[in-house]
Amino acid sequence: MTHIRLPFLLLAMILLMILPLLLLIQSSLGTFWEYPQLFPHIELKGGITILKSALEDALRPILSSLLYSIGTVLMSILISLLPARYLAGHDFKAKGIVEVILLLPAVISPFTFLMGVQFILLKIGLGNSMTGVIIILTIVSYPY
Repeated sequence: MTHIRLPFLLLAMILLMILPLLLLIQSSLGTFWEYPQLFPHIELKGGITILKSALEDALRPILSSLLYSIGTVLMSILISLLPARYLAGHDFKAKGIVEVILLLPAVISPFTFLMGVQFILLKIGLGNSMTGVIIILTIVSYPY
């Protein structure tokens, strides 16, 4: 008996999640929806034009976010691997101090820390550049 109920409940849950999304898509493509009609009047040409324009406007920020993310990940890996490997494989007197210095960005308030970094980046000419943003994001994500 429970074997029969489980697929039915699963199907009901999926429908409860998908049907509102279908209604949202249908109403966003529809131009008007009058009372006696079961479904709204859909003009695909207008909806597709609006969708195409929205995608064109959103493509550049999405690509720049993707580039920022990839650059930050690569930079974090580059600056994390060597210290991690050295600290894991060697014992020396100042090992604890070095670990604390490497984890310091996680302890200090990110806003306070990054205000000083922003001042330095502005002085060296990286204030409003992709490289500057990647450096800032790498510093914030480094301890994690």
